[in-house]
Amino acid sequence: MTDQHDAIKPKKAWYKRWWAITIYIFFGVIVITGINGGFDEDATTAQKEETTKDTATEAPEDNETEEPKDEPAEGTEEAEDSEEPAPASPEEQIESATAADNVEANYEPDSGVLFIQFDIADSLTKGFTAKSAQDDTVALLEAADDSGIDFEKVFIQGYFPMTDQYGNTEDSMILNVGYTPSIIQQINFDNPTVRDTIWDIREQGMVHQELEN
Repeated sequence: MTDQHDAIKPKKAWYKRWWAITIYIFFGVIVITGINGGFDEDATTAQKEETTKDTATEAPEDNETEEPKDEPAEGTEEAEDSEEPAPASPEEQIESATAADNVEANYEPDSGVLFIQFDIADSLTKGFTAKSAQDDTVALLEAADDSGIDFEKVFIQGYFPMTDQYGNTEDSMILNVGYTPSIIQQINFDNPTVRDTIWDIREQGMVHQELEN
C-alpha cells in the first residue's frame, strides 16, 4: 500500500508555470524593442548633430564669398541732387556771347588788359566776311562790359586764313582793335547799325584790308 504522502505530487514553483513564462517572454520583447529603439534614436540624434556641424562649418564659406556692399552715406544722393552747377566765370560768359569759333578770353590783372580772340568766319564775299566780324566785335564788347571784369582796356582780335606770296596758308591776325571802358560806355548796343562804325571808334589797333568793304 502506497503511502498517502507519496501519492501527492509536489506543486511546481510559480516561476515555472506557463503564465509566468508568458510574462517573461512579454517583458523580454519589450526590453529588446526598447534597446533597439534607443539605438535608433541615438543614431538619429548623432546624425542630426553631424548635419548641424557640417552646416555650421559650410556657412562661413558662403559669408566669405559675399563681400559687404557699401551703402551710400545718408544724405549723399540728396546732396548730389541739390548741388547746383558752379556759375560760369566772366571769361566763360564772354566766350559764350557769340557763335564765332574758338573764342577765348584772357584777362591779365597786372596790365589790366582783357584780350578776346576769335576766328573770323569766311563768307561768300569780303563784305559779308567783314560784316560778320563786325557783329562779333559788337557782341564781344557788350559781353566784356557786362562781365564785371575791371579792365582798363580790351582788345578784340580776329584770326583768318591768309595765303602769302609763297602759297603758304595759315591763320593770321587781321583784326586787332582796342577800346577803353569810356568808349564802350558810349556805345548803344541796342542799335543794330552800330556795327558799321564799331571799328572806326576804336582807340587803337588795326583792321586788315581783307576786311575793308
